[in-house]
Amino acid sequence: MPENLVTPRKAAPVDAGNVKDASVACDRALLPHQQMPAAEEVADLAARIGAHGAALAAILSARGPGALTEDAVIALRDWAALSGGPGAGAFGTWIHVRSLARVCRALVGHVQDACAGPFAERTPR
Repeated sequence: MPENLVTPRKAAPVDAGNVKDASVACDRALLPHQQMPAAEEVADLAARIGAHGAALAAILSARGPGALTEDAVIALRDWAALSGGPGAGAFGTWIHVRSLARVCRALVGHVQDACAGPFAERTPR
């Protein structure tokens, strides 16, 4: 059974540097399918995106549903739906990492919209 890639052992702390790292990891995971990296890099991307996404989801969840936009609520629901982990095989893991990256990218934007401080400026895409 594949390891659950959405709920990492330790969520990364969220600050401006980690938001940038999350964005870079998401960008790498969303390259064209033909540029799929080696299994070790896919596993590393899954761990990084999973840690960042979990931390971002926790920030948004703590705000409460009344303080979130409909899109933010949908992103949180999508993140939870991915908690089942990837399908079988290396390509299933790659597809799962790409799905995590899409949702993590949305979570970054929602946290940047909802929070002041290092998140006041949106990370360029």
